[in-house]
Amino acid sequence: MTETITIALDAMGGDTAPRLVISGTKIAHERFPAVRFLLYGDERQISPILERERGLGEACEIRHSDEVIGPEDKPSQALRRGGKSSMRHAIDAVARGEAGGVVGSLGDDFRCCKSIASRGNVVTTTVGRVLFYDIVPTEVPFSLCNQTLKKKNLGELIDRCY
Repeated sequence: MTETITIALDAMGGDTAPRLVISGTKIAHERFPAVRFLLYGDERQISPILERERGLGEACEIRHSDEVIGPEDKPSQALRRGGKSSMRHAIDAVARGEAGGVVGSLGDDFRCCKSIASRGNVVTTTVGRVLFYDIVPTEVPFSLCNQTLKKKNLGELIDRCY
């Protein structure tokens, strides 16, 4: 039996959100049908777009957020001061154990895309590493997955798994 992975998404991150975020969610759902998504943001904007994507709605749950991190705000400062933004809610979902990771864009600079993995730890990493970490044995530390896996690193990871 395949374990369901849940990813929290800041659906309002970026200038073209939530349309672009939902398009990406559709692609991820097609490739990984067992993954479930928590979409954080303005429900009035997210719902109509999500309804147009056949089959995606069953994999998604919208969780409304009122507060917006505007283009004039520095995202890191906005997150530190707390509040109720879609990004803050998505991060908190991981901290509460409702999701295994969070993805959000800080503006349309996708080099700043963040993921937060759990299993008792909150770290900044990539989406692929979060998904990869979910399939390795629980005894393996996240640090072995949270790196570029060159031949030597991959060998260490395989040794720890078996």
